[in-house]
Amino acid sequence: MSKKSRRVEELVQSGIPARLKDLRLKLALTGEEIAKILNISSKSWWRYEYGEAEPGILFLVRLVKIFKVSPLWLLTGEGEMFLEEKVVPVEDAPLVAIISFLRDVWKRGDQKERAWLEVQFSKCFPDFVEWRRMREEEEKKVVVKGD
Repeated sequence: MSKKSRRVEELVQSGIPARLKDLRLKLALTGEEIAKILNISSKSWWRYEYGEAEPGILFLVRLVKIFKVSPLWLLTGEGEMFLEEKVVPVEDAPLVAIISFLRDVWKRGDQKERAWLEVQFSKCFPDFVEWRRMREEEEKKVVVKGD
């Protein structure tokens, strides 16, 4: 057995590839979506998940930071998948903090992320679609008057 084959076999036996798949499924993401979030190619993600390549330490640290994954669980399978965080129910969060968060997401987001956010708002707030349409009409009127 070659040195590379032994390393891949050890990786698979460690359970890390299976835990990467468990994490992706728990987050309800496709391989392409999780790869985009982690700023890697989807090919790299699939190679990690199938145990065909060994993820580096920087990749694992990124997983822990972005998804709040427990390093102990990721490396050994022991304990809980996610680090414990105090979750504040939305109704208890200050409205200003929620608005600030949404503005930040909107500013940093690309066109796909903004479209996703609009869809989510439309689902949660049916009046949002009408408000957005009216706002766009008002903006068009201002542009026409300014000409």
